[in-house]
This record gives sequence, C-alpha cells and structure tokens, in this order.
Amino acid sequence: MTEPSSPVRPPAVPCANMSKPPAAEPFDVFPEPGAAAPLTPDAPPAGPNPSRIRTLDEAIAREFEASQRARRNRKAAKAGKTPDETEEDETEEERMARLLQETETQGQYLRRGRQLVDRYRRERRLQVSLEDLDPMVFAGWMSELRPGLRKSAWRTYRQAGAAIILTIPHDSGPDAVALLYTDGRRLLEEARSTYRRGQVKESKPRAKRIRAKHFKEIRESLGQISRAQAVDWLDDWMVAGVNTGLRPGEWALAHIETRRVPDGGRRIWLHVVNAKATHGRGNGEYRTLDISDFRDSTLEAIGRQVQRAHKWTLEGKFAQRQADVADLFYHACSILCPKENYSLYSLRHQFIANMKSATGDAAVVATLCGHISIETQIEHYGKKRSSWLGGVKEPFDVPHALADQVAPVQAHMAELEKRQVLKAKQELADLKKKAEKASEDSPSPAR
Repeated sequence: MTEPSSPVRPPAVPCANMSKPPAAEPFDVFPEPGAAAPLTPDAPPAGPNPSRIRTLDEAIAREFEASQRARRNRKAAKAGKTPDETEEDETEEERMARLLQETETQGQYLRRGRQLVDRYRRERRLQVSLEDLDPMVFAGWMSELRPGLRKSAWRTYRQAGAAIILTIPHDSGPDAVALLYTDGRRLLEEARSTYRRGQVKESKPRAKRIRAKHFKEIRESLGQISRAQAVDWLDDWMVAGVNTGLRPGEWALAHIETRRVPDGGRRIWLHVVNAKATHGRGNGEYRTLDISDFRDSTLEAIGRQVQRAHKWTLEGKFAQRQADVADLFYHACSILCPKENYSLYSLRHQFIANMKSATGDAAVVATLCGHISIETQIEHYGKKRSSWLGGVKEPFDVPHALADQVAPVQAHMAELEKRQVLKAKQELADLKKKAEKASEDSPSPAR
C-alpha cells in the first residue's frame, strides 16, 4: 500500500444539524489513538490496520464458504441428491475460458491478441517476452481502450485479449480475464445476493439518486414503520452511506483512524478497502477519506456503522444483517415513495452526485469513490443535476481526498486524453488521404 499524503480540500458546503435519537447500543465511536501515534497535524495517516483487516477478511471468507455450502445443500435437496453428488457451478472465468477454447475462431482471436500485445509493448516501450507480461497490467491497458471503441469492436478486443492472456503462464490470468469480462459493473458476490431478494423489482432500473425529501421522510418515519432493531441500523447506514459513498459490502472492511493534535483537536480518517481492487478496477488497494470536518452527528453514525459492520463480520452475519437492513429500506420506500426503486446502492449514487457539485473535480470524485477512471462515474452513477446542493436541500458533508491517491487518477486521465488526441489526429489524417485519393480518381473536366 502506498503511503498517502496531505488531503486535497474541496470548497466547504453549508451544513445544518442532522439530528437523530441516540442509538440503543453503547459504542466507543472513536477509540483513543495509541501512545506511539505522531502528533504532527500534517503527518499522513497510517492506513488500515493490516492485522485487523486480515482477521475480518478471513471471517468474510468463512461466511462466504458457509453460504456456498448452504446453497449446494439446497440445490442437492431439490435434485434429490447428496451434496457430494452435485457438481460445483462454473465460475464466470472458467466459463469464458471454456468458450474461448471451444470456439472455431480461436486461432483468429490468438492472432488478434498477439497484435494487441505488440501494440501494448510498443506504446509502453517494453522489451519483454509474452511469457513475462503481467496479465493484470495488460488487461488494465486494454480497459483504457474501451471508451474509444464501439461495443462491437470492444467485444472483439475483449475476446482476443482473453485468448492471449490464457496462454500466459501467470497466476493472475483468471483475474485478468475476469477484468475484461466484468467491465467494471459486477457487484461483490456477497452483496449481489442481497439485491436479488424478492422485494426488489428486477424489471425496473434501480434509482441512481435518492431525493432529499424522501431521504428525510424515510429517516423521520422509520420509528413508526417498524419496531425492529434494524431501524437504528438503517438510520445510521443511510447517514453514513450518503456522506461517504461506500458500496454496501465495503463496510465490512472499513477502518477508522483518529489522531490527537497539539491544539486539542483531532484528525479522523476513514480507510476503505476497495471492493474492486482485486480485479484491478479500483484505485489501489484502499482509499482514504479525511472526515475530520464532518458534523458530530455524521461522525457518530459512521462510527456506529463501522463497529456494527465489524461485529457482524466476525460473527459471520454481515450478509444477513445487510439483507435485514435492505428489506426494511425497501419496505419503508414501498410505503413512503412507491414510485421510486431505491436501494442501499442509491446512497452511493447520491454521494457521487453531491460530490460532483461540491468539488467540481472529476479526479477527486473518482478518488473518493475508489475509481481509477472517471468514465465509470460518468456512465453509471448519479448525475450532477441530482445533487442536494443549493435550494432547500438535505445537508451533506464533504470528505477530502488525499493527494497521493488523486495523482494516479489524474495520470490515467492524462493518458486517456493523450490517446484521444492521437486518435483524432489519426482520423484527420485518414480523412485527408481519402480526400486526396478521391480527387485523384475523379475524372478531369472536359475541355
């Protein structure tokens, strides 16, 4: 993990108090920092606690394995077989690999894949053999080509890239193929099952924002709608989610770091392990949000959300608790705003829309969201016009990105812009050649 540095601070947003009744559960929201913690105000944060993250990650793996066993048992019972008699479902990567191996055009894909590798080495000025290429880096380079290609052309590039990657003897080959085929739109496995529960209308697109009046009305009415313990959970999840933009599944590994400073104040950072970093789609292994300037009510909600998420994860119940919160959210929405199709992911969409209007910097917004490319937020997330900024809107807090984490996004943007300029010049040159050829081929006028 690279060590982040000083934060990039966007313009402040006017805030009002977003009060809520105290939670029934006692929480030590921000534990005192250790004695060895530096007191320099501008010192960079230390980052996530590796041992804590490892423990939580192992708990997530155990929970996922348990859910898979339960799924296989249900499948076996439905088929009238024992679990040992049922075969494992193919993973997406294995299915794509099998299809590539069976296709009659495999040879053509391999030839096209070698051409892509030659282009990659030429553009990156690499003098390495095919066997020494890193498949994930090559797949990341290919993903940079996607915005400038038609969908049909990208499908051909993707198949050719996957075909050549499968010939490279490297452990990250399956992940690189997955990167090409998921196109940055696949949710976490543990979160995906939650969104497919019965109350979600799959035929209706999920809302890419949540209206301020609905957000406020849902929070104010939760106590009257339900007496379940999930009422407090959902209220904190809504406040924390709309002010930090975390994907629902990312709370399980979120980590708060605090530091006292000489003037009596404190610095507070929220470290988030990027959910899509495993497939090369995130901006590094983790992102850090400086939330030192957040309102106390928001900080308390985030603190409770992180501690609950850790508790649920260690107990092997995170997916179930997330489902409980999502079910209550859908139930409240069906009563208060039935025409909308809000989900917990709508909070992330609204966060991005708010940050677009508050910062005006695409690279900063991408960094806060864990994206390496700004195309993701442009194509798939909330629009700036949906922001709560201005007028009679619900107040929100603005986290600050760290300069060292913004830099890779800016470099990616510069590389993409350079590629687009070269492409435009090439197209202009081709048009000139066609015009000259047409002029030469045209018959000369009769005398």
